[in-house]
Amino acid sequence: MNFVDELTVSVAPNTSGNAALLEFETRVRKLSNAGISLSLTRDADAALKAYDELFVSLRLPGNATLHHIACLVRHRSAIDDQQILYSCEYDWRATMDALGVVEDLLEYTLEAH
Repeated sequence: MNFVDELTVSVAPNTSGNAALLEFETRVRKLSNAGISLSLTRDADAALKAYDELFVSLRLPGNATLHHIACLVRHRSAIDDQQILYSCEYDWRATMDALGVVEDLLEYTLEAH
């Protein structure tokens, strides 16, 4: 697998009410300053597939800040029998401190490559 430094995040629907309490830990496959790809279990996918807007809680290695990034799911596909790939684009308009997140992501992606 092509996981990014074994980076894990929490993902939840970007909604209100009881659905907002759905939260799953998942692994990052790819990360850039434009989007993120996540590997979700079948159970997490079953709970989240009705939502095209998600919140990803992410702490980059070497950075103490926990970022909460709004994302739009652009594509879902099966990786294998157990994993579903979510390809997401960041939604900067719905992200708190978007500029700070962008700066940290850019710094991390430039250092990682």
